[in-house]
Amino acid sequence: MIETMLNRRSVRRFSDRPVEEEKLQLLLRAAMQAPSAKNAQPWEFLVVKDKEVLEALAKAQPYAMAIKNAPLGIVTLCNKARYTDDLDAFWQEDLSAVTQTILLAAAELGLGTTWLALAPLEERIEYVQKLFSLPEAVIPFAMLPVGYPMQQRDAASRFDASRVHGVRGFEVEGAFQR
Repeated sequence: MIETMLNRRSVRRFSDRPVEEEKLQLLLRAAMQAPSAKNAQPWEFLVVKDKEVLEALAKAQPYAMAIKNAPLGIVTLCNKARYTDDLDAFWQEDLSAVTQTILLAAAELGLGTTWLALAPLEERIEYVQKLFSLPEAVIPFAMLPVGYPMQQRDAASRFDASRVHGVRGFEVEGAFQR
């Protein structure tokens, strides 16, 4: 899994090869293993394969063209009705965990994807809610185009040792840079 994390990259161009149903099911099974506050598991998923609907989703935000050319898209959703107390303050953390899990599982399966943000921007959230006639308690979080990458490219290392700081007592050693 560490190799997958180190080599995962965002993919925006896909081949025409369809994603096998078994791989889609593995993505969703992996996603539902993600951690959540008090194990609320507030997520729901829209799986979109219809080209017309994928084209409509591409209009949800200005950087979403990748979804219209993917064999399928997954929209991660928060169902706030799954929270029983003040936990709904953590819905974005819960949905971030589930979305990241899909990104990593896709890379592990040889698939490509990228995170196309909807939340926290209200106009993007409302667009997808209206597109699918979602209940008010169901909040679209992100869209993930999924498919086989058009080309394989190596990921660049993002490790930066200057961002790692030691703590001695209550003092941070090292300077923070902007």
